[in-house]
Amino acid sequence: MNRPGVFYVNYFSWKSLLEYYPILSKYLLLIVVFILSACVDNKEVGSTNIDLAYQDPTRAQATKANTIEAMPHLEETTQGEKHNTQLLSERITPTSFTSEASDIPAKKFSQDKQRVIKNLIASYHYKRPQAKNITSSSLTDMSMLNRYLKSLDAYSRYIPKAQLEFIRHRQRKVRKGIGLSLLIDHNKILVVPVNNGSLYNAGLDEPRYLKTLNNRRVDYNDFSSYKALVDTALGRAIDLIIVPYSQTEKTNYRILMQTIKRKPIIYREVADTAVIRIDEFSDEVANKIKISLKKARHKQHLVIDLRYSPGGDLYATVDVASFFLKAGILVTQLTQRGQYAPIELNTLNTFKDQHKKIYVLTSRFTASAAEIFIHALQYNHSNIVVLGEKTVGKCLAQSIHELADHSALLLSSYELTLPTKKACQGRGIQPDKIIKNIELLSTKAVLLHIK
Repeated sequence: MNRPGVFYVNYFSWKSLLEYYPILSKYLLLIVVFILSACVDNKEVGSTNIDLAYQDPTRAQATKANTIEAMPHLEETTQGEKHNTQLLSERITPTSFTSEASDIPAKKFSQDKQRVIKNLIASYHYKRPQAKNITSSSLTDMSMLNRYLKSLDAYSRYIPKAQLEFIRHRQRKVRKGIGLSLLIDHNKILVVPVNNGSLYNAGLDEPRYLKTLNNRRVDYNDFSSYKALVDTALGRAIDLIIVPYSQTEKTNYRILMQTIKRKPIIYREVADTAVIRIDEFSDEVANKIKISLKKARHKQHLVIDLRYSPGGDLYATVDVASFFLKAGILVTQLTQRGQYAPIELNTLNTFKDQHKKIYVLTSRFTASAAEIFIHALQYNHSNIVVLGEKTVGKCLAQSIHELADHSALLLSSYELTLPTKKACQGRGIQPDKIIKNIELLSTKAVLLHIK
């Protein structure tokens, strides 16, 4: 398969060289201009750009080494400060788990750290602000830095070391835990139980709100109030008080910390309906969904449940969209100011689902890659019905850059588009039928709307 932008030469001769010299010279000139402009733009940066343009968006489904989610790079700036970069494609959003960490006192950043941060913002943020326009006063500490990043977009932020460890831990396929996912809902923490996990087996089979953890009231803005979810040792008990949406009653749980496996999808059958819940678009999702779709082929109704999906890997999103759409259809473009050309992600030639009608469940937590998936189906599938709430409207891919002190910058690196190549940032998906609040949290209640 030919990669975009790559020339494949079958033979070489002086005659062919002379024949194609005008064309080759034009491309060589463009490359030189591009390199020079990059050098001028980054003369104060001192760190190498990571650009997704070198990847092959049409790569085979099995080639996971090139996913946007997992590409660590180690770089060194002119000041000797090292940082590690990982392109996450939008996993961490205001609807997933980061906070301002009010329990961490303001600490002044060193001059070297400020320079590295400035270089990273100038090099990786999709708006490409010039380093000379980023004032030193906006980088002095976490509070000032987050205020500046918020002026660029709603999702970029500084992540302290403890929170980065928390995030890394919860991204592992095998980790210690009690079988739950966490989402932020208007400064409250929603607990989504994992099917057959410890909390689920203890009786929590539908999402509820976390009120206290180890007898301490949980505050979204106070990271120390919930970090026990990763700090507690295996075999030790965690005490939780869970409340419903109305907050009128409470249930106490004592759960032992165990080794658990991440479950990005859950498949279930209810009468003549097959439900595939996708909590995260990750590298193992496509194969699991393919297996689920084959199980569901004899069910009358197919439901894709994205109520608790804040996003994930864009390549995984394209893989899953490919099961429902013809090959070669544009799913999204990744764009960046000053970038030579947008990066296009297209559907693949693979297994195709045969359901004529697909129901998609959404909520106020549905964001990023999950929204890109829905947009692709809405524009290209003949019969899609969206049920639930309006989605977040986040069309930004993000990169996380680990600094030498193991804190990190989360930067919005690319803007995503609709299949029509129009911008979609800030435009949530309006469902065909609205289902709100307490009813939305109950899968049984939602399925009553399937006809």
